[in-house]
Amino acid sequence: MTKKELIFDKKAIKFVMWAIFIPLVFTFILEHFGKFTATGLGSIKDPNAMSYKLMDTRLQTRGFNTVFGNRISKNLYSKNIPAYRQDSKGVHLISPIYPKQIPYYIEAVWVDKVYPLSLSLILIIVFFLNQKYRIKLV
Repeated sequence: MTKKELIFDKKAIKFVMWAIFIPLVFTFILEHFGKFTATGLGSIKDPNAMSYKLMDTRLQTRGFNTVFGNRISKNLYSKNIPAYRQDSKGVHLISPIYPKQIPYYIEAVWVDKVYPLSLSLILIIVFFLNQKYRIKLV
């Protein structure tokens, strides 16, 4: 009995690798247009003051709405992250700096993985069909 050989073209393997990698990177870039949300525990009205007094300034949850409509939410209350900062313009909810946003973007790519993988599959199918059949417009 003769063994059959499988022959893979280097060009095809390279293309498949790039067809998977590039849509994932493109999705990572798209996730930068998502929106961050955060909630603190709130504030109470101080009867002796004319304004609200912050009761607990720890961040309770931070959420991220992806470009494709999914939501990622993390409970950060036990990490004692301050939720508010005060400056001359008043009290503001703290938004994360870029290095702290990257884990959200990576998780968003994982949650939205169906979109880049679908694009990869389409690119790979078109590539292999183009290898087998030549399309000629007359």
